[in-house]
Amino acid sequence: MKIMLIWPGKTKNRHLKALTDDYCKRIRRFMKLEIVEIPDRSLKSKSAEEEEKILAHIPKKAYIILLDDSGKEFTSEGFAKKIAKLMTSGRNLIVFIVCSESGSTKRLQDIADMILSFTRFTVTHEIARMLLTEQIYRSLTIIHNHPYHK
Repeated sequence: MKIMLIWPGKTKNRHLKALTDDYCKRIRRFMKLEIVEIPDRSLKSKSAEEEEKILAHIPKKAYIILLDDSGKEFTSEGFAKKIAKLMTSGRNLIVFIVCSESGSTKRLQDIADMILSFTRFTVTHEIARMLLTEQIYRSLTIIHNHPYHK
């Protein structure tokens, strides 16, 4: 099983970058992790160009989870159950997509196998990245009975 994270730009806040990097390192103890950073400074027509750049990186047969505030919310335990189910489903790749401030497009929503929300609050992309990596790590610790979640 492998996880791919696709998001626009780089994390500029050094504190959030350090946290995100730490959780990515922890995730890699359990499974392969690939991060795809879509350059955001060159995007003129943000959503259309971003959509194309994102779609170009998604392999066929991947399970696609799009982060959007309109998505389904989980408890940490519920999210872990979803990840565990995907790990045994025969799919070998889960792709998480975090879009820029222009939001997700209808096309991305249509191809997503699941739309996920961590909160109805508006948060920065840097915070969304940190929350995503922390919750993936937390899910893996729940699945593997690691004491982190307790």
